[in-house]
Amino acid sequence: MRALISVLFFTFVGFSAAAETEISVELVPRIEMLASGSPSTVTAVGQREASSNLMQMIYGRAAIDVVTQVEKTSIRARTEAFASHDYAEESKMPLGAPDILKSRNEADLSELWLDVTYDSWGIRLGRQPIRWSQSWTVPSLDVLTGRRFNRLFFDPLIDQLTYPDAVRITKSGAIGGQLYEIEGVRVVRQAPTNFPEPLVNRDRFDNRESAVRVSTKFGLFDLSLLGTNRLQTISGKEENVAGFVASYAFEQVVVKLEVGNSDRDAAFGTLGTDWFLGQWMIGPQVTTFRDPITSSQNGEVLFYVPVRYNENQWSLEFDLLLSGGSTTASKDVFSSLRVGRELKDGLVLSFSAQNYRGGSGRLMGLFESMTGGQVFGLRLEYAGGFSK
Repeated sequence: MRALISVLFFTFVGFSAAAETEISVELVPRIEMLASGSPSTVTAVGQREASSNLMQMIYGRAAIDVVTQVEKTSIRARTEAFASHDYAEESKMPLGAPDILKSRNEADLSELWLDVTYDSWGIRLGRQPIRWSQSWTVPSLDVLTGRRFNRLFFDPLIDQLTYPDAVRITKSGAIGGQLYEIEGVRVVRQAPTNFPEPLVNRDRFDNRESAVRVSTKFGLFDLSLLGTNRLQTISGKEENVAGFVASYAFEQVVVKLEVGNSDRDAAFGTLGTDWFLGQWMIGPQVTTFRDPITSSQNGEVLFYVPVRYNENQWSLEFDLLLSGGSTTASKDVFSSLRVGRELKDGLVLSFSAQNYRGGSGRLMGLFESMTGGQVFGLRLEYAGGFSK
């Protein structure tokens, strides 16, 4: 797949030289330092050592977007990659030891895809984002998107997501004045998922996954029906996931409903709202589901509230996540506050404070035990680019 996309990409670059073409470049370098409020780390023999320095990282993400228009045909190619280096890497535990306090050096090709649209038809080949859910939390119907859970809450959300290698075909149009879109996807290699050490990661491979989404729009009301079919690697059995996403946009608030079910897990449902109040955005949502990791028949409730504020050169981000259930293991709590100041166009200095509380064996509990429950950070980031 990657070789095919590379050939098509360079063919497109040559073709675009003779057509009306727009090229844009995005650059996002970042320097970040993290420290724990109750510093501790775990040695290979289970003893604790004091260590307040969690991470000293330099990170860079770059993307090139090329769009060409020839009569009814639009061709777009995008390449995005990132690399990170942690200067505290030398003091890490051996690979596989329980050490998430510092990040492993990492580099990856986040996106590499070619999109061709003719009239109402489109085809996209390569490593591409496929996000059908309107929820930012898990569980959701974003089953084709992977996560870097080892970077959970440390990085911006866009840097936590991973995407599959896939072929996607779309058909859009209108019936009786109502817009519709149909998408069909065949995943060639699924999106990877990374967990904190020493949990097992999931790399890219072909899990024979196919997905279909049908969406329609009635005025301010959006409705999408979707389903996926994939082969489970452990059991060798097929798994089917089905659900719908609906939203209605009022003047200052968007109401969202998402419901899903699968052969493996019980059904989940999410009800959320996005409030746009001047410089503020508040998006509370409630999710009910069953945790597949604990194999408990008892349900859980997940309450999540993101708050965003921007005015002049100042920005504020606040996140609160609460999990409740019938067992003490499901009492997860996470809160995060980030305050930023734009020093120059695109250059932002920000300070963050995070708090983790969770049951043993759960993701929040693992972060609490490794970080001491509190993390403080300082980030200098630039987001910019150019186009021609």
